[in-house]
Amino acid sequence: MLDAVERRTAHYARRGDPTAIFADEAGVDEDRCFDAVAGGVLPPAMATALARLHWCRYLARPTGAHAPDDLRTALLLFSRSGGEDEEVRADRAAVAAAAPGGREWARRLSDLGIGLHTRFERTGDPADLDDAVAAGRAAAGTALATSAVLGNLGGLLETRFAHTGDLADLAESITMIRAALRAAPTGHRLRPAMANNLSVDLHAYFQLTGDLPALQEAVEVGREAVVLAPPGHPDRGRNQANLGIALWGRFQRLGQMKDLQEAVAVGRAALALLPPGHSDRTARLINLGTALTARFERLGAVGDLDEAVTLYRAAVEATPAADRSAAPGHLSNLASALLTRARHTGSRAADLEEAVAAARAAVARAVPVDPERPGYLSNLGDTLHTRYRRTGNPEDLDEAVTAVRAAVRGTPDGHTSRGKYLSNLSTALWTRYRRAGAATDLDEAVTAARAAVRATPAGHSAHGVCQSTLANILSDRFRLCGRPADLDEAITAAHAAATTAPAGHPARAAYLTNLGVALRARYQHTGHPADLDEAINAARAAVRAVPPRHADRAGALSNLVGVLLADLQRGAAAQVLDEAEAAARAAVDAVPTGHPDRARHLIAAAAVRWMRFERTRDLADARTALRLCRRAAEEPATSPPTRIVAGFSWGVLAASTGQWAGALAGFETSVRMLPLVGWRGVSRTDRERLLSEWAELGPHAAACAIRVAQPSRAVTLLEQGRAVLWSQLLETRTDLTSLRTRAPGLAARLDAARVALDDADTVPARPLWHENTAQT
Repeated sequence: MLDAVERRTAHYARRGDPTAIFADEAGVDEDRCFDAVAGGVLPPAMATALARLHWCRYLARPTGAHAPDDLRTALLLFSRSGGEDEEVRADRAAVAAAAPGGREWARRLSDLGIGLHTRFERTGDPADLDDAVAAGRAAAGTALATSAVLGNLGGLLETRFAHTGDLADLAESITMIRAALRAAPTGHRLRPAMANNLSVDLHAYFQLTGDLPALQEAVEVGREAVVLAPPGHPDRGRNQANLGIALWGRFQRLGQMKDLQEAVAVGRAALALLPPGHSDRTARLINLGTALTARFERLGAVGDLDEAVTLYRAAVEATPAADRSAAPGHLSNLASALLTRARHTGSRAADLEEAVAAARAAVARAVPVDPERPGYLSNLGDTLHTRYRRTGNPEDLDEAVTAVRAAVRGTPDGHTSRGKYLSNLSTALWTRYRRAGAATDLDEAVTAARAAVRATPAGHSAHGVCQSTLANILSDRFRLCGRPADLDEAITAAHAAATTAPAGHPARAAYLTNLGVALRARYQHTGHPADLDEAINAARAAVRAVPPRHADRAGALSNLVGVLLADLQRGAAAQVLDEAEAAARAAVDAVPTGHPDRARHLIAAAAVRWMRFERTRDLADARTALRLCRRAAEEPATSPPTRIVAGFSWGVLAASTGQWAGALAGFETSVRMLPLVGWRGVSRTDRERLLSEWAELGPHAAACAIRVAQPSRAVTLLEQGRAVLWSQLLETRTDLTSLRTRAPGLAARLDAARVALDDADTVPARPLWHENTAQT
């Protein structure tokens, strides 16, 4: 009975629909409450619930036939509930004393709403907040409602939205504050605050719905709020800070540089108005740091990035240790800035380590229900992925995939950041596929990349990133599975990405590099010369667009080498060979020893030198090619598939010049890598596929051993080349009889694990392809 009454009043207070409180069943529920009470004395909770029912009836129809009765009954029951404090009781009495529907009545109701809101902040009782909104609505519903009354209702709805997440409250708040701003006369003291609140609400609405008109209005109203608060006005700094947030949101959505420049300018001005130690200073440090980081990414001014790192560190240091709600966000922002600096300088290992530590701390400090936690997880994944690309540690890559998967799971469809998280997940999975060769990773990467494109609207600043990432992954799946549709879709996506990055755009080099990779693949598949011509143009443009010391420069140069080699194979002139050699040398010089990608660039440089040898027959060129392949095969941080390619190339080139001992060393190096390619971390089918791609390694190595008169070594190499899977099968066939006697549960689990290892399966696939593509 009591629950039924409370549901009726809550529905009215939350939706403004009086049907439930005026229904005949409401009177029945009330009678049952009285009948259930012994001696006619209502318990406080029941008195409060019935008082709220009659009060809501009065608010919904203050001049109706039964309004005086509802008012008297409500006031009487509130007095008996024992839950009314003196301020709220006085506000209700003031409402009762005013003529219903008049200006004074509306003002008194609005005051009551503020009083109930104050009590809600003290007690946390959601019924107080609902009653405050109901009072505010009744006040705003009168023809004589003032701008203050309308604005107060907007504020109450903002508060309830913050606590419940009900989008209808936010939309109604926007409507009320718009009306309040229109009703406020020029020069009204509350106009600056109203304009600021409207801008904040509109930006929040955009973030939740992606509604671009709301974002556009947020910026325009935010500018108005700053104009309404001239220098010296107490609201100026707050209004500037919120305008900066709206401008940043529009820059992210549309990518217009003028919005970013204005966001930096107003962010600086807002920060300058606050002294050290002010409670709002930390947020402004973060906002300015975010805008400066983005400006660095667009314009490349290192001073912006250094300043951003300084601002983020100051924000972390200014956050009290007990403030768990703010600390994760500040740590995650610091991690992002440090990661950006590590990526773009290519030489600050300390930045990368600090970024990983800060990103981990952000995730650890965020409570599970924190709505920003998916963002912290995505940043952690991105940071670990980058460290993997520097160090080659597979544990970082696995942890990155786990973190970004969790970010995607925690983000609903329609959220403005979901596309970014999906793109990060697809990139991490793609990288892991390229290291370990699991086809399931590649398929999941394609699915995530397509979803990222769908979740990121055309015109969004991240749309090009998502398209380029999809192009990369589809190109690799074409090489794995041979489906032309994948390659055509890849080229379409790569073209779409390139169109989003005009000259001067920081991602232009990466997008053009990836377009060149996809076009070259199609040329190799179809032999259509126009594809190779366009690939060469794209690769050259990419090298021109990437800054000299940028971390992506080596990949752009190495891919230029690849398309130029294809051009040489169809008969290009000698100057193309010179261009390829210069690019190959620059690519190798651009990455330090120990970098996971260095071996790829060494292999490309070796291919150029061997091409020159085939044209000139100068043995010095052949020796250089062999030396480069050997260095690539011995790079410890490089993925096993790439080292196998390097060792195999070393062996083939040495054998071609009659250097059988050298050929044996190259092939033997690759044979030793086979167990790392066919490791148990991938499915049985993937292991069989990956190992079958190198079935000729053992025979080649054995032939070279026979050439140098080492027959026993030849037998050993043959066995090593073909026995990787057999040895793994034998390892899982250990007799468990004695273990079953002593620990039957453990034996059963081991048996189940053995079956799972044998039965794990994925789709059959074709050989891996080794080429550089730009991470975007």
